[in-house]
Amino acid sequence: MPIALRNFLFFRVLTFRIHLFLLFIFFPAALAAQPSPSPQLSPRQQKKADSLRQLLGTLPQDTARVNALLELGRVFRDKDIDGAMNYLLQAKRLAASLSWPKGLGRSENYLAYIWQKKSMEDTALAYYRLALKHGREAGDTHTETAAGANMGNFFYERSRPDSSLKYYEAAYALADRTKNKFQVYNTLNGIAGVYSLIDNEEKAMEYMNKLFEKSRAAGDMHIAANTINNIGTIADERGRHLEAIGHYRQAIGIFGQVGETRLSYIYVNISRAYIRLLQHDSTLFYGKLAARMAREENDERQLAKAYFSMGMAESALGLADSALVHARHAADLGRKGGLGTIVQDALGLLSQVYKQKGDYKTALDYSERMSLLKDSLDKEENRREIHKVQALFDTDRKDKEIALLSKQKELDEERSRRDSMMLYAAGGGLVLVMLLLVMLFSRYRDKQRSNRLLAGQNAEITRQRDEIGVKNKEITDSINYAQRIQSAVLPDGKILQQLTRESFLLYRPRDIVSGDFYWFARKGPRFYIAVADCTGHGVPGALVSVIGINILNQIIERSAQPGTDEILAQLHRLIIQALNKDVQARETNDGMDIALLCIDTEKREAEFSGAARPLFVAGPDGLQLIRGDRFSIGGVKDINDTVQFAVTRIPLDRPLSFYMTTDGYADQFGEESGKKFLSRRFQALLGTLGDLPMEQQSAALDKAFLDWKGKLEQVDDVLVLGLKTDGRISA
Repeated sequence: MPIALRNFLFFRVLTFRIHLFLLFIFFPAALAAQPSPSPQLSPRQQKKADSLRQLLGTLPQDTARVNALLELGRVFRDKDIDGAMNYLLQAKRLAASLSWPKGLGRSENYLAYIWQKKSMEDTALAYYRLALKHGREAGDTHTETAAGANMGNFFYERSRPDSSLKYYEAAYALADRTKNKFQVYNTLNGIAGVYSLIDNEEKAMEYMNKLFEKSRAAGDMHIAANTINNIGTIADERGRHLEAIGHYRQAIGIFGQVGETRLSYIYVNISRAYIRLLQHDSTLFYGKLAARMAREENDERQLAKAYFSMGMAESALGLADSALVHARHAADLGRKGGLGTIVQDALGLLSQVYKQKGDYKTALDYSERMSLLKDSLDKEENRREIHKVQALFDTDRKDKEIALLSKQKELDEERSRRDSMMLYAAGGGLVLVMLLLVMLFSRYRDKQRSNRLLAGQNAEITRQRDEIGVKNKEITDSINYAQRIQSAVLPDGKILQQLTRESFLLYRPRDIVSGDFYWFARKGPRFYIAVADCTGHGVPGALVSVIGINILNQIIERSAQPGTDEILAQLHRLIIQALNKDVQARETNDGMDIALLCIDTEKREAEFSGAARPLFVAGPDGLQLIRGDRFSIGGVKDINDTVQFAVTRIPLDRPLSFYMTTDGYADQFGEESGKKFLSRRFQALLGTLGDLPMEQQSAALDKAFLDWKGKLEQVDDVLVLGLKTDGRISA
């Protein structure tokens, strides 16, 4: 297998999400389903809709009418969302006029689903909260459980694990207590998904196995089979591909027992596992099976994935033409279905295959398109990214430029052909020459007209290119200026030198500016040292870091000699106030993870508190990990919540080394393995450095990071701080 293709296989780690096959108790259809342009109901649905409309004509303005309107909303939810919303809004207004909280809760839960389908996320979340509130007021555990589970799924899909886990666990407890089997399954699956999202495989597997046992015992074999498939996905993502394939086949066997044949997504999973095992014949075999099933199921999402797997295998097997066909099919279906990551993968495969064929120009074009799409997907995840840089990679403009160059090539070829015709015609006689001259003159005039048009188009391309260059320079200048501002607010390293000369600071921003920051301060005999990781990186992260540094300075100035827990509690409250105009209505997740260490030279003891970041302590007894609290600064916690941070005190009666770091070092992917460095590998590395001077420890950490990263891009800001207290502390 070519080395370049091997590298491409690990170019992007596929985003892993457990398949949430139970999303909404009232609306179990997947959110990805798109509504038809007109309400094309099935005969059964049409009959039910007609009956409900007739019933409405006979019902008074009471709770029975509310229920009928709610049921009509259910019928039209995936066929005519505007019609469904009309019925549901009528139900909500009538329930409000009747002061009926149960009807209000159910209509709001339904409406939240509709708003989510319309991509109105803030409105959807507000309605879920209202549904939860009114469900509790009415004692309607059915609605309360469903709304809580839906909120857990809402936050899970937006990578907010703390909030997701909070709502899932509450919904599970209520569902288990009320024997709501459907929501027991749903919430167990959701909790497992959250733990997998935060890389806690042990807890994820605990809840997946619990879900499997419950569903199998109840005879719900579809749920059991899907759970086994999800367990396989976890193993696959952790690099245990053969184990994953065994789980996938077990899921197929269980589905076979109940006669289920819509299994294209499992065969896609098997083909992707074989991709990672570099077993290309098996990849191609299962990719073809998945494609055939997906066509029968009319599932274009799985068909796109199957085509991509086939293209990967064919490329590795030297079947370049077939690989191009399937990669293009995958890209076309991905665009049609709005599947950004599939399109990105397919563009990368097209670039790789054209490179193998020696067509470097086309390979470069697809590579640029892939980079553009990757940037676009990244910006969608980080809404505070600078939108102006989107103009830097304009695919349409590049397509026009390529078309113009192709047209110029055709004109050049036409000119060469005409010149040859003139040479051959010279011996054909004067009459024939005159006729040819007339014909050539006419064509020459057409060519001149074409050349003038082409010249105008080239001038427009040049103007647009220059305009992009100017905008690019303006953006770069602005970011560079932001970097100078950030550097100005970072503390002077002399404060740390007053405490100990044995220290280091390894600081590698991913972009020009950084979302990670360090902070030092002195208050009497107490030295404060902090390492923090703000939400995002680049310009958005840098803005939050400047706010964090200023708030920390204010806390130190206004307080006598505050403890580390007190500082973090104040920082949490002030960050929420700073980043939200309306604190009570906020839903922003902006904030930071921070490790805060205080060295008291008078008491000769160290004090530590952490918000989602740990402290490593190396001493005569080896390396010790002191974990901080699980929640972050800011984030989704309410400003009125009582936030208390734990304090760990360490006597300085022996030589000790302290280390604090953000997650950028551990999250870096390695060129050779395609996997993250991970915290356990980082901790093991620290354990080998304890006897070295701090300057050499910094160099060793930097070298280990660069060797691991290789030629891959740095995925996040990196910040590691270390210091020794070996008798050199002065009061």
